[in-house]
Amino acid sequence: MFNDGKTTEKGGNSDVKKSEKERGCAENKPTKKVNGKRERKLAEDSSESGYGEDVNSRRSARKKGNVSYNENLSDDGLVSSPKRARGTGVEDVSVRDNEKQAKRKENGSFKESVPNGYKETEKEKDEETAPEANASDPEVYVYPDPDFSDFDKQRTDSSFAVGQLWAIYDTIDAMPRFYAFIKKVFSPGFRLKITWLEPDPYDPDEIIWANEDLPVSCGKFRIGHSENTEDQLMFSHLATWEKGSGRCIVKIYPRMGETWALFKNWNMNWKSDPENHRKYEFEFVEILSEYEQDNGITVAYLGKVKGFASIFCRTMKEGKLLFNVIPPNEIFRFSHRVPSFKMTGEEREDVPIGSFELDPGALPTTNVEEISVSEDLKMSCGSNGATRPSPSKNSPKAKEDTHPDPDENCLENDEAYEIPEPEFYNFDAEKSEVKFKIGQTWALYCDEDGLPKYYAQIKKIDTDPDFKVHVNWLVSCSLPSGVVRWLNKDMPICCGFFKLKSGKPSEYSTTTTFSHQLKVTSTEKRNLFSIFPRKGDVWAMYRSWKVEMTCSDLENCEYDIVEILEVNELRIEVLVLDRVDGFNSVFKGQVEGVSPVKKDISKIELLRFSHQIPAFRLTEERGGSLRGCWELDPAALPVLMFCSD
Repeated sequence: MFNDGKTTEKGGNSDVKKSEKERGCAENKPTKKVNGKRERKLAEDSSESGYGEDVNSRRSARKKGNVSYNENLSDDGLVSSPKRARGTGVEDVSVRDNEKQAKRKENGSFKESVPNGYKETEKEKDEETAPEANASDPEVYVYPDPDFSDFDKQRTDSSFAVGQLWAIYDTIDAMPRFYAFIKKVFSPGFRLKITWLEPDPYDPDEIIWANEDLPVSCGKFRIGHSENTEDQLMFSHLATWEKGSGRCIVKIYPRMGETWALFKNWNMNWKSDPENHRKYEFEFVEILSEYEQDNGITVAYLGKVKGFASIFCRTMKEGKLLFNVIPPNEIFRFSHRVPSFKMTGEEREDVPIGSFELDPGALPTTNVEEISVSEDLKMSCGSNGATRPSPSKNSPKAKEDTHPDPDENCLENDEAYEIPEPEFYNFDAEKSEVKFKIGQTWALYCDEDGLPKYYAQIKKIDTDPDFKVHVNWLVSCSLPSGVVRWLNKDMPICCGFFKLKSGKPSEYSTTTTFSHQLKVTSTEKRNLFSIFPRKGDVWAMYRSWKVEMTCSDLENCEYDIVEILEVNELRIEVLVLDRVDGFNSVFKGQVEGVSPVKKDISKIELLRFSHQIPAFRLTEERGGSLRGCWELDPAALPVLMFCSD
């Protein structure tokens, strides 16, 4: 534990042991700072929450309401200006009041408001003698200590600087959904001038949602009013943002690698009955992609691991990890970001590798479902593929010293299958000796199922006295962030990032082990290459793909043959191909009714792509009757395709 057990409040405005609690619109003068360390207290309801006796305190200290403002803020390039609220005909800024406030400020009589958003006006000044009539006590929340990480270190006095954007606990359930820029840092002590952000949606439904004071933590925001605060406990974490296209506009969206809470059973229709939707339950997710205006955001669901205060890892259902794409029109489904640290698995023996420790201050204290973590899930909850463990004896790494005879590249099966010859295109001509050049990368038939799933780079070619090719293997070293990994370490991987294995090259005296030349992309790192399906390629996909597949499953594995239509950051669109009647290796696009059968494959499921198949587009063959069809290299097709029923 990182907490020291003391019971003094961070921020200095009050001591929760006192009988007189701090009020959000009490006197405007600074109060004495009690202690610079985070307060802890004994939770009276700890038995109900299920947490231990020592708990941290969290406070929301902002009063949400309509305000008038007119302050020019030019130091960060964002300028606030009076504007008409979208979707209404009522101005939300009073120019006359703004002029009076500005005049009083020049005369030195203007008071900055306190942290709950209460701003003094002429009328309120006359009622200053009784400010407590409308005052309300800020609520104090309690939450458990994290097991391993020190989240408080990220919000100490020295963490605050001008220009930062901070997430702040809101007034609904004290989750970090408010945002404010740091405009000025005063010293000594903790005192800031902040400028609030206000939601500024464009979509009509989102406008109604925001007008009903339902929570908004994503999308567009505009610069709001400024105030001073000494309340350090209201700050949760630094937020990432980008400048919008209009004046005073800021955009905030979940970023890849972050962890967020989603509203459980969210529905935009909550806006029609907001008062019955003020209490929330949550689902927790890891963000696997950046936000795209047309595609939304891909997420992986997380579950709270039993036995920990706030360790979360990816969840599985029926052997498959749970993922989802949140479309752009459901962006308000995101409740708030939950700060987190990623676990290495070395923190403790039972900590899942790649899991997250979430900040308890941004989690509800009740109604968080817990899960038990299986050994398989512990292996698969990492967000990207780490270096593969030592491979089996049949993998390219082992082949540096011993490599199979080309004739042994077949399934270990008592029954032999005859691979037919292609009917129109000579694929063997593409791998004649004269086609081989130093520096090329080739796919080779693998040991597991005889399909082209090994990759190697040509380092040397001998022609005298005999032809000989020297190659170094490309070994899978990582996958893009968020891609699901095989649970079995020996399963072949044909997509992702590959490193060139150094050491003594393997030698081949024939080209029959080679399938086809690959198009690879060099990365910024030396000897690191990327290989992914490209538009126009033909690939085989595992039909009943699941992460727990093993090499023994490959023997009788069924495949879909697909043409790659489009590739973007989130998904790969494919056209399913069917074999043309009367031919062994001629395929055409599958059709249902009059529509081609297309599929969208999430990049999360990249390993569904088994291997690339050399293909040739037919044109005038058979009098043009096969125009647009593909002839595929039979040697790269699964042998079961050539078996009789």
